Amino acid sequence: MGPMFEPAFTLTLIASPEDIDELGHVNNVVYLRWVEAVARAHSEQLGFGIDRYKAFAAVPVVRRHTLVYHVPAMSGDEIQVHTRIASLHGVRATRETRIERADTVLAEAETEWVWIDPVRNRPVRIPDDVAVAFTSG
Repeated sequence: MGPMFEPAFTLTLIASPEDIDELGHVNNVVYLRWVEAVARAHSEQLGFGIDRYKAFAAVPVVRRHTLVYHVPAMSGDEIQVHTRIASLHGVRATRETRIERADTVLAEAETEWVWIDPVRNRPVRIPDDVAVAFTSG
């Protein structure tokens, strides 16, 4: 992710006291929760909740997360979690996420998603309706 990161969707939240670990800052697992929360919110904003994915017989599941931590967040911080789809091809999609406080990048993530048939538990192509929604807006 370079400095020209243009998000398709942003989720704003407040780091809560429950997010804080014994070192006094937001625990690394919480960043992962935020990465998943922004992906779900972005998808739902485009009209793709879990029931719609199941109707396609193609649901996205995480294959890999890569997180790079830069600066810690603290309790009470207002956090912006920005995301965009970097690529969609065949059965895979890559989503990039940037977590910021004001103009400070706290962490960056890249998530590889694979679409599977939830009944057969086998990879399937990303449905055309999904690909169009995520690449056109």
